[in-house]
Amino acid sequence: MFSMNSTYRSITSDPDIYLYVRMFIPPDILNAIPPEMYDCSMQEIKDSITLPWGVPYISEQVVYAAVCAAEIKEGNKWSTVSVWNPVREDFVPAADNSKNCACIFFRKEPAAECSGSKRPAVIICPGGAYEKVAMSHEGFTYAEILENAGFRSFVLNYRTVPNYYPEPQKDLLLAIKYLRLNSEKLGIDPEKIILVGSSAGGHLVASEALYSEDINAALLKELAASNPVLYEKYADISSAPDMLGLCYPVISFVSEQHEGSFINLSGGDESLRDKLSVDLNADSSYPRTFIWRCDDDELVPASNSDRMYEALKKAGVEAKICRYPSGGHGIGLADGTSAEGWIHKMIEFFR
Repeated sequence: MFSMNSTYRSITSDPDIYLYVRMFIPPDILNAIPPEMYDCSMQEIKDSITLPWGVPYISEQVVYAAVCAAEIKEGNKWSTVSVWNPVREDFVPAADNSKNCACIFFRKEPAAECSGSKRPAVIICPGGAYEKVAMSHEGFTYAEILENAGFRSFVLNYRTVPNYYPEPQKDLLLAIKYLRLNSEKLGIDPEKIILVGSSAGGHLVASEALYSEDINAALLKELAASNPVLYEKYADISSAPDMLGLCYPVISFVSEQHEGSFINLSGGDESLRDKLSVDLNADSSYPRTFIWRCDDDELVPASNSDRMYEALKKAGVEAKICRYPSGGHGIGLADGTSAEGWIHKMIEFFR
């Protein structure tokens, strides 16, 4: 198995493993390693390379992605199911950002600590500004902890730019329907489907919860024309989530917004700014929601989370927000920052 002593060349030499590593780690991160360092250990790479935003190279995340990729390839820990064509498990997703890349990853067997059926299900949506999907540190790391806490965890790889709204939301909606249709087989409670999203993944989760009925209507129309068998299976299955967890989420596109997420999701369609600003549209029907963020987040200002929380409280929706003084953005489990342990507070809220 891979470790910090592994070389970058050894991690990327197997094309199947490299396919998943490229899904989990943004290309600009992988491309930051110059060819002359391919035979260096990942520890040496971390010690030698500083990323443009001033932190050491994220070698641990690359190694973790490679370990997950190896486990997926070996087929004894993770299953992969296409959301657009869920005819079999162990689906190998494409790396072309088409419908063939949209899939969910989940453990073949529940964690030993959580044996039993009818567990709550959590669909995890990593961030990436609707440009990429940060599958490892905002996906698989969450899944491991949630599994051991008694939840059934599913990590969604969804389409990004140039798949504009509501295409990414359709991928998530299909994942929800798949879980409800197969709840018996998966050992989950179909009435306890929870969505957790980070950054732009938080917006994906929040907007799907807001517009699930509209997106469902558009999806069913598409399926009726292109996949009548799947249409028949999914026509009467709800796509509404029961609870949400929003991690330093993108929420607004009209004030202190992350403009890159808006452009990548909307294609620059200015008529969508207000509609896709979730805080402006949430009402009393919105699901109960947990939110956390850091005061010093310079990429997606903390005001996004604060406005969402205030909008939900005004609408009478049960919500909790955890505000941390430092940590910045995109920190995943936030180990070593003031936000460390946020995931356990979220778990308490879900319970």
